[in-house]
Amino acid sequence: MNKIYAGLALFVVLLIAIYFVFTTDKAQAPSVATSTAQSAQAKVFSWSLEDAGTDESIGAPRTKISLVADGVAYDAGTYNGSCQTITANGGVDGKGLLTGEIAGVQCWFAGGGDEIGIFNEDGALVLKHGFLDEPQGDGTGGTRGGFTAILSL
Repeated sequence: MNKIYAGLALFVVLLIAIYFVFTTDKAQAPSVATSTAQSAQAKVFSWSLEDAGTDESIGAPRTKISLVADGVAYDAGTYNGSCQTITANGGVDGKGLLTGEIAGVQCWFAGGGDEIGIFNEDGALVLKHGFLDEPQGDGTGGTRGGFTAILSL
């Protein structure tokens, strides 16, 4: 009887393995979260947010961000914080996409963070990295900016 259960368990494991081999996209890293957007230039974007462990020096979670644009994978970097895509309701700062930004991801930890966004600059799409900072106690608003180009799409 035990041989029957062992054989059945092996068969189920084999079926699961076959499923993952044929359904996993080889160009993308395993992701914990994805989001898809489409630009006016008819490119389709998909974000992949993957747990990258912890920065033990400050106890911050780390997230590896990848972008797939029209089937081509790009490494957008690994950042401290918990990350989420920017939706119509906003990102971690409660605001939506910036002017010219088509899609984006924000990462946040302990009062600051990073933003990775796809920007339309005169018809060219550029992947950029910027910084986030929380509002100050003196009424000064938080900052979101300082974007620099990572690569052109």
